[in-house]
Amino acid sequence: MTVEGYWPELNEYLCLVELDAPITAVTLDCLVDDVLPRGQQRVGEQWESGAWTVAQEHLATQAAARVLESAATRYARSPNRSESIISVCAYGEWHSLAADSLAVAMEVAGYDVVRTRQSTQPAQVSSLIHDHGPRTVTISCSMAANLPGAYRMIRACLDTGTPVIVGGAGFGRDDTRAKRLGATAWASRISEVSDLAAGLRGGKTVRPLRDTLPADFALTGATSVAERLSAALIDDSAHDVTTVSIGTWLLRSLRASILCDDHTIFDGHVQWQRRRSVSGADPALDPVLIAVRDAIPNEAETARSLVDKHVAG
Repeated sequence: MTVEGYWPELNEYLCLVELDAPITAVTLDCLVDDVLPRGQQRVGEQWESGAWTVAQEHLATQAAARVLESAATRYARSPNRSESIISVCAYGEWHSLAADSLAVAMEVAGYDVVRTRQSTQPAQVSSLIHDHGPRTVTISCSMAANLPGAYRMIRACLDTGTPVIVGGAGFGRDDTRAKRLGATAWASRISEVSDLAAGLRGGKTVRPLRDTLPADFALTGATSVAERLSAALIDDSAHDVTTVSIGTWLLRSLRASILCDDHTIFDGHVQWQRRRSVSGADPALDPVLIAVRDAIPNEAETARSLVDKHVAG
């Protein structure tokens, strides 16, 4: 499945993200596994450094979407398999390019694909499973902070006996997080999903390992914690709406770390946010970290210690 040359939408995208064109013709696997991910990584780096505005980031993402729309008509399709899959973004996940790329790849592979776009509610997934009886549900999660939402969706799928294939940067570089959250399979690249789906068999699926969630996960998810955090940041005149958003994402990534028993999720998010602060793109980070720590109940010792180690002495 190869398209010779570089069609207008692809040329526009490559120029916009300042990415060198592949030397060889663009296969569909190359497009979804390499070209678009590298382009979006470039977009993220530009935004993180403050070189690009949110508006510029959105323009690049829209250009990538046009590439996919065009690609869907340019690659020869395999014979229809008379099977469906459901392609969704994790609850809370608003970056849909990976899920859209997967949907195009699976359509070209002969599947009927049901898409739901961004931040899908678990109840909606259950309803779609009932309506379509898919071979599998694929869940994309680009930001690790959204893994708690992915977990809720995995449970909803497995409760119906439907296997789940997960992927995206939020799940990390191996299948550890996917297994911990109970997914049936993890894909490191979009091009792997078709073979994974074809290899699935009906019957009993794996239950999530975390039927009993860590105490700190529930404690940090209490409404009162979010309310205390927002109140602390809003009451401080040095903080603005941006700072409240930073605090909210810190808390979300902290909860994902606790759920997955993986401190690198929170550590990585703090490091990323600190780079934004150092570049001048965002406000100072330590006051926000302190506000997050102080909003967490004292009995949530693991959560508080994870935050404490990042607060400057």
